[in-house]
Amino acid sequence: MSSPTGRPPVPEPMKRAVRRRCGFGCVLCGVPIYQIDHIVDYSQVQRHEEENLTLLCPTHHQDKTHGRMSVETVSAANADPVNLRAGVTPPHTLYFGSGPPEIEMGRNWFRWTRGGYLVALAVDNLTLVGFRQEEGGLLLALLVLDEYNLPLLQVVDSELQIASAQWDVEITGPRIILRQGPGDIILQLLLQPPSKVTVERARFRCNGVIIEAGTEGLFVNGENVGLGNAYETPVGYAIGRRDRFPSVGCRIPRVLRYQALRAGSDQAGNGAGGG
Repeated sequence: MSSPTGRPPVPEPMKRAVRRRCGFGCVLCGVPIYQIDHIVDYSQVQRHEEENLTLLCPTHHQDKTHGRMSVETVSAANADPVNLRAGVTPPHTLYFGSGPPEIEMGRNWFRWTRGGYLVALAVDNLTLVGFRQEEGGLLLALLVLDEYNLPLLQVVDSELQIASAQWDVEITGPRIILRQGPGDIILQLLLQPPSKVTVERARFRCNGVIIEAGTEGLFVNGENVGLGNAYETPVGYAIGRRDRFPSVGCRIPRVLRYQALRAGSDQAGNGAGGG
Protein backbone atom coordinates (compact mmCIF):
# COMPACT_ATOMS: atom_id res chain seq x y z
CA MET A 1 0.00 0.00 0.00
CA SER A 2 1.31 3.45 -0.93
CA SER A 3 1.57 6.32 1.52
CA PRO A 4 -0.50 9.53 1.08
CA THR A 5 2.52 11.00 -0.75
CA GLY A 6 2.30 8.25 -3.40
CA ARG A 7 5.59 6.62 -2.44
CA PRO A 8 5.65 2.97 -1.30
CA PRO A 9 6.13 2.37 2.44
CA VAL A 10 9.55 1.45 3.77
CA PRO A 11 9.58 -2.36 4.19
CA GLU A 12 9.42 -3.50 7.82
CA PRO A 13 12.71 -5.49 7.71
CA MET A 14 14.46 -2.40 6.34
CA LYS A 15 12.98 -0.18 9.10
CA ARG A 16 14.10 -2.67 11.73
CA ALA A 17 17.64 -2.73 10.32
CA VAL A 18 17.76 1.08 10.37
CA ARG A 19 16.51 1.20 13.97
CA ARG A 20 19.27 -1.17 15.08
CA ARG A 21 21.99 0.58 13.10
CA CYS A 22 21.02 3.95 14.55
CA GLY A 23 20.76 2.75 18.15
CA PHE A 24 16.98 3.23 18.41
CA GLY A 25 17.13 7.01 18.44
CA CYS A 26 18.00 10.18 16.58
CA VAL A 27 21.55 9.84 15.25
CA LEU A 28 22.29 13.42 16.34
CA CYS A 29 20.80 13.66 19.86
CA GLY A 30 19.74 10.09 20.64
CA VAL A 31 16.10 10.86 21.51
CA PRO A 32 14.14 7.58 21.17
CA ILE A 33 11.13 9.31 19.56
CA TYR A 34 12.10 9.59 15.91
CA GLN A 35 11.12 9.63 12.25
CA ILE A 36 12.77 7.70 9.42
CA ASP A 37 14.51 10.14 7.09
CA HIS A 38 15.98 9.75 3.61
CA ILE A 39 19.45 11.31 3.87
CA VAL A 40 19.33 12.15 0.16
CA ASP A 41 15.72 13.11 -0.41
CA TYR A 42 13.34 10.51 -1.81
CA SER A 43 12.36 12.89 -4.60
CA GLN A 44 15.91 12.55 -5.94
CA VAL A 45 16.52 8.83 -5.50
CA GLN A 46 12.92 7.59 -6.01
CA ARG A 47 13.49 4.44 -3.95
CA HIS A 48 14.10 3.19 -0.42
CA GLU A 49 17.68 2.08 0.26
CA GLU A 50 18.78 1.03 3.73
CA GLU A 51 22.09 2.90 3.54
CA ASN A 52 20.21 6.10 2.64
CA LEU A 53 17.84 5.89 5.62
CA THR A 54 18.48 7.22 9.11
CA LEU A 55 16.59 8.19 12.28
CA LEU A 56 15.99 11.82 13.23
CA CYS A 57 13.96 13.24 16.10
CA PRO A 58 11.12 15.56 15.01
CA THR A 59 13.19 18.69 15.73
CA HIS A 60 16.24 17.60 13.73
CA HIS A 61 14.00 16.22 10.99
CA GLN A 62 12.40 19.64 10.63
CA ASP A 63 15.81 21.33 10.66
CA LYS A 64 16.94 19.14 7.76
CA THR A 65 13.65 19.41 5.84
CA HIS A 66 13.65 23.22 6.02
CA GLY A 67 17.31 23.66 5.13
CA ARG A 68 18.61 24.52 8.61
CA MET A 69 20.83 21.43 8.58
CA SER A 70 22.92 20.06 5.75
CA VAL A 71 22.85 16.56 4.29
CA GLU A 72 26.55 16.35 5.18
CA THR A 73 25.80 16.89 8.87
CA VAL A 74 23.15 14.18 8.88
CA SER A 75 25.37 11.81 6.91
CA ALA A 76 28.23 12.25 9.38
CA ALA A 77 25.94 11.57 12.36
CA ASN A 78 24.47 8.55 10.58
CA ALA A 79 27.97 7.10 10.30
CA ASP A 80 28.52 7.51 14.05
CA PRO A 81 25.15 7.49 15.90
CA VAL A 82 25.31 9.02 19.36
CA ASN A 83 23.44 6.12 21.02
CA LEU A 84 25.89 3.51 19.76
CA ARG A 85 28.70 5.52 21.31
CA ALA A 86 26.85 5.97 24.61
CA GLY A 87 25.41 2.44 24.74
CA VAL A 88 22.04 3.81 25.88
CA THR A 89 19.49 6.37 24.77
CA PRO A 90 19.26 9.65 26.71
CA PRO A 91 16.38 9.85 29.22
CA HIS A 92 13.04 10.64 27.61
CA THR A 93 10.15 11.79 29.79
CA LEU A 94 6.83 9.94 29.75
CA TYR A 95 4.02 12.17 30.96
CA PHE A 96 1.34 11.11 33.41
CA GLY A 97 -1.21 13.04 35.46
CA SER A 98 -2.24 12.92 39.09
CA GLY A 99 -5.21 10.51 39.14
CA PRO A 100 -5.26 7.17 41.00
CA PRO A 101 -2.72 4.89 39.28
CA GLU A 102 -3.89 1.81 37.38
CA ILE A 103 -1.95 -1.06 35.84
CA GLU A 104 -3.28 -3.94 33.74
CA MET A 105 -1.02 -6.95 33.24
CA GLY A 106 -1.67 -10.56 32.35
CA ARG A 107 -5.42 -9.93 32.51
CA ASN A 108 -5.04 -8.82 36.12
CA TRP A 109 -5.92 -5.33 37.30
CA PHE A 110 -4.13 -3.23 39.90
CA ARG A 111 -5.39 0.03 41.39
CA TRP A 112 -4.63 2.08 44.50
CA THR A 113 -6.40 5.26 45.53
CA ARG A 114 -4.74 6.12 48.84
CA GLY A 115 -1.52 7.67 47.62
CA GLY A 116 2.11 6.68 47.97
CA TYR A 117 2.77 4.04 45.36
CA LEU A 118 1.28 1.22 43.33
CA VAL A 119 3.50 -1.76 42.52
CA ALA A 120 2.01 -4.40 40.23
CA LEU A 121 5.06 -6.67 40.26
CA ALA A 122 8.18 -6.84 42.44
CA VAL A 123 10.97 -9.40 42.82
CA ASP A 124 13.17 -9.29 45.93
CA ASN A 125 11.87 -5.80 46.77
CA LEU A 126 12.79 -4.55 43.27
CA THR A 127 9.89 -2.91 41.43
CA LEU A 128 9.49 -4.21 37.88
CA VAL A 129 6.21 -2.41 37.11
CA GLY A 130 4.72 0.34 39.22
CA PHE A 131 3.89 3.98 39.86
CA ARG A 132 5.10 6.37 42.52
CA GLN A 133 2.94 9.32 43.48
CA GLU A 134 4.43 12.74 44.05
CA GLU A 135 2.82 16.12 44.54
CA GLY A 136 3.28 16.89 40.87
CA GLY A 137 1.71 13.66 39.62
CA LEU A 138 2.49 10.03 38.86
CA LEU A 139 5.95 8.69 38.07
CA LEU A 140 6.23 5.39 36.22
CA ALA A 141 8.75 2.67 37.13
CA LEU A 142 9.53 -0.15 34.69
CA LEU A 143 12.51 -2.50 34.56
CA VAL A 144 13.25 -5.13 31.91
CA LEU A 145 16.45 -7.09 32.55
CA ASP A 146 18.32 -9.77 30.63
CA GLU A 147 19.37 -13.12 32.11
CA TYR A 148 22.49 -11.44 33.55
CA ASN A 149 20.41 -8.85 35.44
CA LEU A 150 21.54 -6.10 33.04
CA PRO A 151 18.91 -3.54 31.96
CA LEU A 152 17.51 -3.77 28.44
CA LEU A 153 14.89 -1.08 28.98
CA GLN A 154 14.04 0.92 32.08
CA VAL A 155 11.82 3.76 33.18
CA VAL A 156 12.97 5.57 36.32
CA ASP A 157 10.67 8.30 37.63
CA SER A 158 8.94 8.38 34.20
CA GLU A 159 12.21 8.76 32.29
CA LEU A 160 12.66 6.10 29.60
CA GLN A 161 16.08 4.74 28.65
CA ILE A 162 16.86 1.92 26.21
CA ALA A 163 20.10 -0.02 25.84
CA SER A 164 21.24 0.38 22.24
CA ALA A 165 22.75 -3.11 21.76
CA GLN A 166 19.48 -4.95 21.19
CA TRP A 167 17.69 -6.80 18.43
CA ASP A 168 14.82 -4.33 18.06
CA VAL A 169 12.87 -1.66 19.89
CA GLU A 170 9.90 0.07 18.26
CA ILE A 171 7.96 3.03 19.63
CA THR A 172 4.77 3.72 17.70
CA GLY A 173 2.30 6.18 19.18
CA PRO A 174 1.65 5.16 22.81
CA ARG A 175 3.00 1.61 22.36
CA ILE A 176 6.54 0.43 23.16
CA ILE A 177 7.64 -2.96 21.78
CA LEU A 178 10.93 -4.64 22.69
CA ARG A 179 11.93 -7.74 20.68
CA GLN A 180 14.72 -10.22 21.27
CA GLY A 181 14.39 -11.84 17.86
CA PRO A 182 11.90 -12.42 15.02
CA GLY A 183 8.47 -12.71 16.63
CA ASP A 184 10.05 -12.86 20.11
CA ILE A 185 8.45 -9.99 22.03
CA ILE A 186 9.95 -9.34 25.46
CA LEU A 187 7.75 -6.34 26.19
CA GLN A 188 4.66 -4.80 24.63
CA LEU A 189 3.58 -1.83 26.73
CA LEU A 190 0.66 0.52 26.12
CA LEU A 191 0.92 3.97 27.73
CA GLN A 192 -2.49 5.32 28.72
CA PRO A 193 -2.00 8.71 30.34
CA PRO A 194 -2.98 10.34 32.56
CA SER A 195 -2.86 7.43 35.02
CA LYS A 196 -2.71 3.95 33.45
CA VAL A 197 -0.39 1.54 31.67
CA THR A 198 -1.20 -1.87 30.20
CA VAL A 199 1.48 -4.54 29.96
CA GLU A 200 0.04 -6.34 26.95
CA ARG A 201 2.85 -8.89 26.76
CA ALA A 202 6.03 -9.30 28.77
CA ARG A 203 8.80 -11.63 29.81
CA PHE A 204 10.54 -10.28 32.88
CA ARG A 205 13.73 -11.77 34.28
CA CYS A 206 15.05 -10.80 37.70
CA ASN A 207 17.43 -12.53 40.09
CA GLY A 208 16.85 -15.91 38.48
CA VAL A 209 13.05 -15.66 38.27
CA ILE A 210 11.11 -15.58 34.97
CA ILE A 211 7.71 -13.86 34.94
CA GLU A 212 5.57 -13.88 31.80
CA ALA A 213 2.40 -11.89 31.21
CA GLY A 214 -0.10 -12.19 28.38
CA THR A 215 -3.69 -12.95 27.49
CA GLU A 216 -3.53 -16.28 29.35
CA GLY A 217 -2.56 -14.69 32.66
CA LEU A 218 0.55 -14.15 34.74
CA PHE A 219 3.12 -16.95 34.98
CA VAL A 220 6.06 -17.38 37.35
CA ASN A 221 8.60 -19.92 36.08
CA GLY A 222 5.87 -21.37 33.85
CA GLU A 223 3.20 -21.69 36.54
CA ASN A 224 0.03 -19.62 36.20
CA VAL A 225 -0.32 -17.53 39.36
CA GLY A 226 -3.04 -15.12 38.34
CA LEU A 227 -5.79 -14.52 35.79
CA GLY A 228 -8.73 -12.15 36.13
CA ASN A 229 -7.72 -10.85 39.55
CA ALA A 230 -8.37 -7.27 40.67
CA TYR A 231 -6.14 -5.91 43.42
CA GLU A 232 -6.92 -2.81 45.48
CA THR A 233 -3.63 -2.94 47.36
CA PRO A 234 -0.43 -0.91 47.11
CA VAL A 235 1.42 -4.06 45.93
CA GLY A 236 -0.04 -6.74 43.68
CA TYR A 237 2.53 -9.53 43.29
CA ALA A 238 5.65 -9.71 45.51
CA ILE A 239 8.05 -12.54 44.65
CA GLY A 240 10.92 -13.54 46.93
CA ARG A 241 11.85 -11.01 49.56
CA ARG A 242 9.14 -8.44 50.29
CA ASP A 243 10.15 -6.73 53.54
CA ARG A 244 9.81 -3.32 51.89
CA PHE A 245 6.13 -3.95 51.23
CA PRO A 246 3.82 -4.42 54.25
CA SER A 247 0.58 -4.85 52.26
CA VAL A 248 0.68 -7.31 49.35
CA GLY A 249 -2.15 -8.85 47.33
CA CYS A 250 -0.28 -12.04 46.39
CA ARG A 251 2.94 -13.14 48.08
CA ILE A 252 5.18 -15.78 46.48
CA PRO A 253 8.05 -16.06 48.96
CA ARG A 254 9.82 -19.14 47.58
CA VAL A 255 10.56 -19.76 43.91
CA LEU A 256 13.15 -21.75 41.99
CA ARG A 257 15.91 -19.63 40.49
CA TYR A 258 17.61 -20.46 37.21
CA GLN A 259 21.36 -21.05 37.36
CA ALA A 260 23.32 -17.81 36.86
CA LEU A 261 25.27 -17.85 33.62
CA ARG A 262 28.24 -15.86 34.84
CA ALA A 263 29.79 -14.70 38.09
CA GLY A 264 28.41 -11.16 37.72
CA SER A 265 24.88 -12.50 37.58
CA ASP A 266 25.52 -14.60 40.70
CA GLN A 267 26.73 -11.54 42.55
CA ALA A 268 23.72 -9.45 41.48
CA GLY A 269 21.26 -12.15 42.57
CA ASN A 270 22.93 -12.73 45.94
CA GLY A 271 23.16 -9.04 46.62
CA ALA A 272 19.41 -8.57 46.09
CA GLY A 273 18.49 -11.51 48.33
CA GLY A 274 16.88 -14.86 47.70
CA GLY A 275 13.40 -16.18 48.37
